[in-house]
Amino acid sequence: MIMNMNMNESITTGAILNRAAVTGLALGAVSTAYMFAVQYLPQTIPSAIAVTVLTMVLWIAKFVGCILIIRAAMQRTADSYDGVERRHTRRLGIFAALFSALIYSAASLADILYINPGEIDEAFDMIMGEYSKFLDSNSLTMIDGYKENLPTMTFFSNLIYCFLYGTIVASILSRYIPDVDPFAGFHDSGTDVEEQ
Repeated sequence: MIMNMNMNESITTGAILNRAAVTGLALGAVSTAYMFAVQYLPQTIPSAIAVTVLTMVLWIAKFVGCILIIRAAMQRTADSYDGVERRHTRRLGIFAALFSALIYSAASLADILYINPGEIDEAFDMIMGEYSKFLDSNSLTMIDGYKENLPTMTFFSNLIYCFLYGTIVASILSRYIPDVDPFAGFHDSGTDVEEQ
């Protein structure tokens, strides 16, 4: 029989951060892989319907996969250490959300600035071609300013969105991990219903 080396050891902040970092790395990798897969699907599959369906399937797989990764990390932590409470698993999930948000946001920023820098120019050129006749010079100047700030805004909007999403998922899952006996205090007090 193989026993876990951490059993009977109390959970520490360092252990929570270590597990959160590994979990955040996994979550960030899944989200980044999804981003690049969806980005290059139209170039590899000629059918727009197939691309749409495959994108939807990949998004569902990413969504469910991320929830399962957080849940597994919380459950493994609860099983590995004594005294793990719901506040510990919630903290683990929040730190994992922060780490994964940083990884995904950095990957998204690298994509915009270095991997596919021309996509922003193409998108803005298309918008300007369509709407420039309806816009005055002040509006066009504002759009150019927006274009210059888009990488920064994308980084922070991804960071905030991913962190909030992960925090909400962690808060929901931590309500059930670890399992808590609501009658533990009743049993420990020595009072039993059958005795009364």
